[in-house]
Amino acid sequence: MLAAATVMRPQPQILDRRALLQTLALAPLPAQAATFTDAALIPRSLVVNCVDVPATAAFFTEALGMTVTAERGGAARASFGPTALERPKDFTLGVSSFDVDGGHFSLELQPAKDVAPASPETDAVLYVQIALPLQFRASRMVTYGGELRDGYGAWSVGAPGGLPLRLLVGMNAASPSHCDAITAIHAGDEPPDRLMYVAYRSRDARKSAAWYESRGFKRAPYPRARPFDKKEGESPFDPNPPKGSIYLEAAPSSFGVLLVPDRRAKPPSTGVAAVGALRLAARDRAERIQDPDGNVLEIAADFLK
Repeated sequence: MLAAATVMRPQPQILDRRALLQTLALAPLPAQAATFTDAALIPRSLVVNCVDVPATAAFFTEALGMTVTAERGGAARASFGPTALERPKDFTLGVSSFDVDGGHFSLELQPAKDVAPASPETDAVLYVQIALPLQFRASRMVTYGGELRDGYGAWSVGAPGGLPLRLLVGMNAASPSHCDAITAIHAGDEPPDRLMYVAYRSRDARKSAAWYESRGFKRAPYPRARPFDKKEGESPFDPNPPKGSIYLEAAPSSFGVLLVPDRRAKPPSTGVAAVGALRLAARDRAERIQDPDGNVLEIAADFLK
C-alpha cells in the first residue's frame, strides 16, 4: 500500500531549458522595441554633445558593453541592440533576448567644441537610466573616464563629457528558474531596451506632463529592471522614482521620460549642455520644440531610418 501511495503521489516537475523556453514562448509578452509600426511617435535617440567622441565611445563599449557605430562628421551611435525598426528574421518571440530585437533606442554622440562642465546639482537632466545585463566593474569605468558619484544598489555615474547615468543590474544575468522567468516577463526583469528613460528636472511636473500629453505622449506605469514585489517593498537595486515624479512614454514599452519635481535646474553659464535633443520619429510632422522646462524635442520622419 505504501509503495502504491508513493507511486501515485504527484512529483515536482523539473523543467529543462527547452521546456522553459517553450513555456515562455506561450506567455503574454509586453510590447517589443520593433512593434512600433502603428505608433504615431517613436523615440529614436538622445543627442549627447562630446568634446572627445572616441573617448566617450570607448567608455560605452568597454565599460558598459554597448555597441558603437561610427557615423559621418566624426559622430557615433551607441546602443544595446539593432536600431533598425525591422525585427530580425531570426528573432523568436519569447525565446530570443530583447537585446537582439530591432528598434533599439540609441545615444547619438555628436562632436562639440564647448561642452559645459557637469553640474549634478543643477543640470536639467538628472540621469539616463540603464539596466545592465551583468555586474559591472567600477575600476573599468574609471579606467575609461567615468566618474563614480555614488552607489548602493543603483550607481550614479558621470560618463566622459558629463552625461549623467544611473546604472541598474537586472536579475537575468543568471539562468532563472521557471517561476522566476515567468515573473520576469511580466514584471520587467529584462526591459525591452536597456536604455530605459531620461529623467528631467521639472519646475512643475504636472504642467510639463500635460505638455507632453498634448504632443502624443501618454502616462505609463514606472518601468522596472527587476521584478517588483509590493510585499518586500522598494529595492536599492531598482529604486522607486522620486516622490511626485510622472513617467510618460511615446510608444508602448519605448524609451520614456521621467519628470522629477525639482526647481534647481539651471542652464549652463557657458558652452552647451552635455545632453541635447530627444529625437523622435513621426510620419506626419517635423518640428523642433521645447518643453516647459527648456528640454528640446526634435520630431521628423527622417528619424524613422
